[in-house]
Amino acid sequence: MSNKSFPIYFALLFLLVIFGVVKAENRLDIITKEWSRARMIEFGVLITAESEIFNTVDSSRGKVIIADDGRYYAEIGEDLYLFDGQCIWEMSFENRQATKQCLKEGEKFENRLIFLKDLGNLYKARALVENEVYFLSKNEGSGASLPDSLRLYLSLEKRQISEIIYYDLNSERNHVYLNDVQIFQEIADSAFKFVPSDSIEIIVLP
Repeated sequence: MSNKSFPIYFALLFLLVIFGVVKAENRLDIITKEWSRARMIEFGVLITAESEIFNTVDSSRGKVIIADDGRYYAEIGEDLYLFDGQCIWEMSFENRQATKQCLKEGEKFENRLIFLKDLGNLYKARALVENEVYFLSKNEGSGASLPDSLRLYLSLEKRQISEIIYYDLNSERNHVYLNDVQIFQEIADSAFKFVPSDSIEIIVLP
C-alpha cells in the first residue's frame, strides 16, 4: 500500500456515524437508531486530508458498504479494503498487489467500521447548533485508535450526516463528505465477495 492510502484507511475506521430518516427534535439520536437497526448500509464518500506540515491536500472518492454482521467493502481511490467474514483483504489497484489475512479458528476480527453502531458509549455529543452541528468528544477507555473528537454536520435537506471533520494520528485535518446514503434491511452477500484477477500479486499474511 502506498503511504497516501494510510490516512484514507484511517478515515474508514470511523467513516460513517449515523444516517437515516430524521425528525425535527433529537435529530442525532433518531439517526443513530436508524443506523443501528439497518442490516446493511451503502454510501459514497469524498475524503480530503489537509497536512499543515507539508502544505498539501489529498482527496479521494469512493464507496463503502457495511453489514451488521461485521463484513465491509470499501473502495477508496486506487485502494480496496474488504472483510468477507473470514479474510481481510487490502488491495492496491495501482500496484496490482493485494494482502490477504484469514482468521484462525476461534479468532475474531475487531471491525472498527462497525463500532459506530455503539456511538453513544464511545462519544459524548454536544450540540453546537441544535439539529445541525454537533461536537463529539471521546469517552475514557473508548480506544486509542479513535480520534479524540469529531465535528458532525447534519444535512436538513437530505436528513443525514453530510460531513465529518476530525484530526487523525498524523495531525492531519480530515473532511469526510457523505452522499448517496442507502439503508437496507437485508444483507447482499455478493457485495462482500472478492475474487482477484490472475494479474494481481497476492501476499498471504500469517
